Amino acid sequence: MKTARESRSDGRSRWITRGRSPENGRSVRSTAAPFQRGHRLRRLVTSVSLLLAHLAFGGCLHPTGGRIVALHLVPTHVGDAAAGEACVLLVTADALPGFGPPDRKTPLRVACDGAEVNVVPAALASGEVAELRVVPDLAVVGEHIEVVVSGDTRTIPCRATLEVTDPPEHRGALLEASIAVRDAFVPWLESRHPELGIDAATEWEAVPIRTHRLVVTHCVFLSTEWECVVWWHVTIPPHDWARMSLRRRFADVTPTLAPQIASRASGDPPQAIDPPDEIIR
Repeated sequence: MKTARESRSDGRSRWITRGRSPENGRSVRSTAAPFQRGHRLRRLVTSVSLLLAHLAFGGCLHPTGGRIVALHLVPTHVGDAAAGEACVLLVTADALPGFGPPDRKTPLRVACDGAEVNVVPAALASGEVAELRVVPDLAVVGEHIEVVVSGDTRTIPCRATLEVTDPPEHRGALLEASIAVRDAFVPWLESRHPELGIDAATEWEAVPIRTHRLVVTHCVFLSTEWECVVWWHVTIPPHDWARMSLRRRFADVTPTLAPQIASRASGDPPQAIDPPDEIIR
């Protein structure tokens, strides 16, 4: 008995067995397609089983391994990161569909040549927001540095690029002017939004940003709960507007409230405006 492949007129092929019958010596032929189909099905089942076993032992599908988590940095590019000044980036985590608990904490690891880095908190669950401080060194002024945030073996890392610029000139005068603009909004926040808990006694940490912009000046202020960004137009009335945005730290990725003073010199009271679509850095 011999097995061979036979081509059909419709372009398909099948396996047949040729030989002689032991009873009468006549030539016989039988189709082996069912055997071949069964063989291919067994191979497919075996391959899928091996793939699932590989993923399970690798931690991707193991119930105790948790889901794969994708990390994100906001923003992904900063065009004016002054050396010696903190640039505060936001880190978020999204659990991808799969087996395992969706709320597992992912440990955060940060790598960046040419800068001092610190991330808080050190582990992140899906839906939470961490803050990453990057302080570029003086030695990398004029260069682009890359920040990479990774986690464990079940984490998709993220990265951002910073263009490092010279330290700000007249830093003291810049902070003094920034504080004056911030304080111009505080009475309005205290009266219109007492639920925020912001008043004249709120303590802030100043973080200068975009220090080489000449027409519009910027500064970030951080309290225990809030990130406040102020920016104002350095010009004569009536175009000397000032604006503020507020973001709840470790909870929101974008600002949720923004007021504006149409003209600082004219003494216009703050008015609510649409908050920016993204944080300002």
